[in-house]
Amino acid sequence: MKLHTVDVAVIGAGTAGLTAQRAARKAGATALMIDRGPLGTTCARVGCMPSKLLIAAGEAAHAVHAAGMFGVHAGTPRIDGPAVLGRVRSERDRFVSFVLADCERLAAAGELLAGEARVIAPDLLQVGESMQVRFAGLVVATGTVPAIPAVFMALPHELLLTNEAVFELADLPASVLVVGAGPIGLELGQALQRLGVRVTIIGNRGVLGPLRDEAVKGAAYAALRRELELHTQYILEDIRVGGDGVTMRYRGDDGALRTGTWERVLVAAGRRSQLHGLGLERAGVELDAQGQPRGFDPHTLRVAETPVFLAGDVSGLRPLLHEASDEGHIAGANAASLPGGVVARPRRCP
Repeated sequence: MKLHTVDVAVIGAGTAGLTAQRAARKAGATALMIDRGPLGTTCARVGCMPSKLLIAAGEAAHAVHAAGMFGVHAGTPRIDGPAVLGRVRSERDRFVSFVLADCERLAAAGELLAGEARVIAPDLLQVGESMQVRFAGLVVATGTVPAIPAVFMALPHELLLTNEAVFELADLPASVLVVGAGPIGLELGQALQRLGVRVTIIGNRGVLGPLRDEAVKGAAYAALRRELELHTQYILEDIRVGGDGVTMRYRGDDGALRTGTWERVLVAAGRRSQLHGLGLERAGVELDAQGQPRGFDPHTLRVAETPVFLAGDVSGLRPLLHEASDEGHIAGANAASLPGGVVARPRRCP
């Protein structure tokens, strides 16, 4: 068994992890990142970058449809699904390649280790079968995974999509049921609708993206319903798999009973922190009933008095690219200061 000793170990080589490693080194500490792959940040690989590429394609098609109001008559656009998705992947892969180049340099310098890490003692990680890493401070930057409600988790894998899988489709499906009316569901749902996919978006609790003001939410709701079928307070009655895909019976926002069949189901019901299986309790971390660490300080990013820090989406604070970068800096610098004092550090956006 090989033993590697560092001041700061970082689990996860995304935006937060890369920044944490740089911050720790800048503070004079030795630092090692560990990532199980695939490499590439959430934003570049499965998040804001590929989603905006899909949205841009939808907007291009929408512009052709709407051109007549300006006296420009282009006719009905022909949507080439494989070409749309091929371009999304091609550009996505180009964005990811910049991150991969950085990771390759770090791996060559011995600062990035490939493998699955778990805590086996208060100051010790097991990485794969043959490596252990001893640390003084530990930054957990493992990001999030899609949250899939149990009723949809039971659907066959080939019918179920998430925001991580939708960009890998070979062609656009004929119809999609989008589960979740938050930002991800609305963005992907509207883009697919504009690309000729029959889309129904369902949500509950009246959620509509990030909107809170009732007047703004009402205007957005009306605008979206002019384009596609949308229910923000649906009630599920029954769901089953058939020859044409997934058939669901549900009550819509008006209380009326509806039945629909869709080729695929895209679950966009939020994301949850990826902490399961890390063994953080062996480093003194106490988890609550939801599996989240108790005593987490959002200003220092330290978990209680343990050597563990959370950075990026896994922290559950604000899942935004610039926030992940700031949190990586805060967590990496604070982890490097152990066993000395840990301080609250400023963010770029107060």
